[in-house]
Amino acid sequence: FTVTGQAVLLAFGFTTGALYLGGDLSGVTAAAMVVVLLRVVETTGSLSLLATPIAGVERLLRELRELVEEDAVRGAPPRAVASSGAADAVRLRAIGYTYPDGTRALTDVDLDLRAGEITVLVGGSGSGKSTLLDVLAGLREPTEGAITVDGVPAAAARRLADASVVFQTTSLRPGTLRDNVVTVGDPALAEIADLARLDPVLDALPAGWDSRVGEGGNPLSGGERQRVGLARALAKPASLLLMDEVTSSLDVVTERAVVESLRRVRGSRTVVAVTHRPALVALADSVIVLDDGRVVEAGPVEELLARDGAFAGLWRRWRESEGWQV
Repeated sequence: FTVTGQAVLLAFGFTTGALYLGGDLSGVTAAAMVVVLLRVVETTGSLSLLATPIAGVERLLRELRELVEEDAVRGAPPRAVASSGAADAVRLRAIGYTYPDGTRALTDVDLDLRAGEITVLVGGSGSGKSTLLDVLAGLREPTEGAITVDGVPAAAARRLADASVVFQTTSLRPGTLRDNVVTVGDPALAEIADLARLDPVLDALPAGWDSRVGEGGNPLSGGERQRVGLARALAKPASLLLMDEVTSSLDVVTERAVVESLRRVRGSRTVVAVTHRPALVALADSVIVLDDGRVVEAGPVEELLARDGAFAGLWRRWRESEGWQV
């Protein structure tokens, strides 16, 4: 748009000047034509700003097409695979993952997630935590290695059916609170509300579970949305509960409620959480420290602190940052 606009402007200006000098146009007419052209160029220049988002959409659609075609080539089985609904042990051996652009995200990751325990993934930005969570959730198939659930090889479809995920931000669709929590079956809503500490939210809504939330409904705070997200994850009969920085933007009171919820589900779900919050890390049965896509430390919190290694350094920085004030 920019190059073409400048070329048209120069050509038009040159033509108008030539016609004016030749006596074919008056000065007023020539000036008016130049002013009109400048407005046209200004408008097309504004349209040129759409080039970047259009290119982004094209790239996203291209990547989606590649994923769909990849599944078709592999003959991926249907996603609806039955879940046991009980805590399972998950084992990862020599897991590696390389993105299509060649970026290496995971290398030789070995993990043993014991049934019913809470495992926390920690590490710096870009260490591979979110990628590993995607692999566990069945959103990505590792490029190397093997994953088993209770000793049985588990493809992406099995892991996807057997996992529920709570993201850093919970999005609510227009509808009732019940619609946003219940996706399949008829779970025990009272028990789910109790586990997710959703009772205060229900009490504040005019119609409880039947209150409309999301776009055009009752506005919920960030902490309340996270509790809804946790309730949604617990409503799914899945053995693996995955959480990605769910308390990073919550206040202390709400974070304490989420931590208490996890304490209460311990044993019924195998929990894996990505976090940098000491309150959630302290709850873990084991901690996995990632760096550059590799596991550099693993073990209980007290054991890793005693080693005074990578995890101990992260722990000290987290504790120090808790006292920061602006």
